[in-house]
Amino acid sequence: MLSSLSSSSSSSSGNDTRYNNENKEGAPTLASYLDSISSWTKTSRSQQHQLEEGTMENITTTTSNNNLHFILGNEAGDADSIISALTHGYVMTLEDHYFYANNGENGNQNNNRMNMLPRNVVPIASVHRADLPLRRDVLLLLELSGFNIQQLPCLDDESIVSYLAEPTGRGVAISLVDHNRIRSSLSHLSELVVEILDHHEDEGYHLDTTTTATTTTTTTTDVPNRRVIAFEHGRATVASTCTLVVERLFGLLATNNKKKKIDSVSATTMKVDGSLGLLLLGVILLDTINMSSTAGRGTLRDAQAIAMLLEHTDWCSLNSQQHHRESSTTKQTMGENEDAPHAVLRRKIFPNNSSSNDAGAPNTTALFEALSNSRSDKKFWMEASISDCLRMDYKKFMVPSSSSQLSSSSQSISSIGLSTVLISMDDFISKDNFLGELSTYVTSCDVELFGVLTLELREHDDGGTTAIRGLLIASFHREIVDTYTAFLMNGREAAFLELVECSATTTTLEGKSDDGSKLIHVCIFKQENARMGRKQIAPILLGCANLGMGGTPRL
Repeated sequence: MLSSLSSSSSSSSGNDTRYNNENKEGAPTLASYLDSISSWTKTSRSQQHQLEEGTMENITTTTSNNNLHFILGNEAGDADSIISALTHGYVMTLEDHYFYANNGENGNQNNNRMNMLPRNVVPIASVHRADLPLRRDVLLLLELSGFNIQQLPCLDDESIVSYLAEPTGRGVAISLVDHNRIRSSLSHLSELVVEILDHHEDEGYHLDTTTTATTTTTTTTDVPNRRVIAFEHGRATVASTCTLVVERLFGLLATNNKKKKIDSVSATTMKVDGSLGLLLLGVILLDTINMSSTAGRGTLRDAQAIAMLLEHTDWCSLNSQQHHRESSTTKQTMGENEDAPHAVLRRKIFPNNSSSNDAGAPNTTALFEALSNSRSDKKFWMEASISDCLRMDYKKFMVPSSSSQLSSSSQSISSIGLSTVLISMDDFISKDNFLGELSTYVTSCDVELFGVLTLELREHDDGGTTAIRGLLIASFHREIVDTYTAFLMNGREAAFLELVECSATTTTLEGKSDDGSKLIHVCIFKQENARMGRKQIAPILLGCANLGMGGTPRL
């Protein structure tokens, strides 16, 4: 584990050492783990500078750079991706802690743990640092938990770039969370992927370096499953990767209790850290739409994870941490004013907290609404540029090379890019210089087909909401747009989306990119089935190429 996780480290101000460095069993807390990551980042950056200046001969010989284990979320860098990377990394440090506690100094001779102990487990926010402020729900959730989003390592950080560019000889291993195929830009690291924790359809990659796992049971062994993909019979069995982290966490605690001969083996005798519980709970509520039956996204496993967190999180510790560890961003926002926005939110989310020693579980509806509103704030989206809108939640999908040709004479389809945008289609396409900026962004993504999934939540007078979805497809090749339009409108595989081509776009729109060199072709649809998001639409679009249909969709 990271060296600064030891009991001698000092991670927080204040006198409450239980929540500063270690819990009652001497295990690191989430706060100390996050501090250790920040320390590692600073140390690695300093060592990299020394190496470049010639004052250090070999960076791999330093203790802080041996056996690095990166946790990498998906390309969209959404709340589930970022928080599952952070919390899963923390759970891995707990696994290491309990493993050594139960096996002594000879623990590292156990070959069943990939010979990777002790590990420096580093989660990576899978976005550029400049994009972090755009993740407003993640920003708020971390602040409510007492942390600063800037503490997280980002994909373009100097220390991270160095290791991912040249991992050879540095003992690097990678866990993928919230996706199961490493992005194309990091394909040179494929053989380093040793673990997958995901809930998307299995793309069949990294089979040689990860072990098959059962996706319906909680891990309760010393050697966790290394290929957990919660997707069966055409659907995800959990709505959130954070649900899988919860299962892993409580499975670990149950196993540790059993080894200590504690009566309960269900982890009921141990409360988890308040900040950890809030982070996991918040993301699961977001991903399940607060377990809305109308949305239909939450599963039994999600519901069980929520119940476990509500019952077995030490919410008092969250209040203690907030007194001792207000993030700098939160301080600037709140100051000393108890009526400041974050203070008001906390009172809504924790209505039963009369003092730091009388903390009840959060109001899940209030927590969900606070996070959801921060992400879908219409004023924010209306003021954002086209580029900002598109890069807030973007993912690139690769098409299998054996089936990437629409016809013998058509353009090749090797990749598809999809962005989710949280305003109506009308509002989105009404932005200034829409086609020009869209063209520029699509060019930067280097994909043959680009899609925009719009989602607007319309509020009712009774407090309810209705989801309104739209779909836009775009390409610099008219044939690609025409083929996909025919497939989406008439293909059996796409029928469940219930797409209607918008009357205003019966003829393809054309626009020039900023340099005037390309024409972009666009077709827009209204999506009647509002339950279907990118997780369902991406396989449909990939399937169009996979059919090998010679330009004619299967009807």
